[in-house]
Amino acid sequence: MKNMNINTIIVDSLDRIARNYDYLLEELELLRKEGIQVIPIREEFLNSILQIPDRSLREFIYDIIVRALAFGYHKYVESVKEKTKTGLERAKREGEEAWETTIPLPH
Repeated sequence: MKNMNINTIIVDSLDRIARNYDYLLEELELLRKEGIQVIPIREEFLNSILQIPDRSLREFIYDIIVRALAFGYHKYVESVKEKTKTGLERAKREGEEAWETTIPLPH
């Protein structure tokens, strides 16, 4: 991305980059190394952290908060997967169709 002269990426929320804990942290670190600032709209409080003049303190606080958010996003996805699996298993036990319908394609 450095070759494209991108220095800022604005996203609705960090979970739009990734909801997987490791992947989100890897991507944010890659962007940081490339000198690209990520501005999340929903987590606007993160932008105020960027105003901290001491770079080490700023990165330390930012990393802690981003790791906590990434953990929450990751747990949310795991929860949705588990609820979906449980619901499909219940539907199968009770003999319900699990949305396995075939939609005819137009000719």
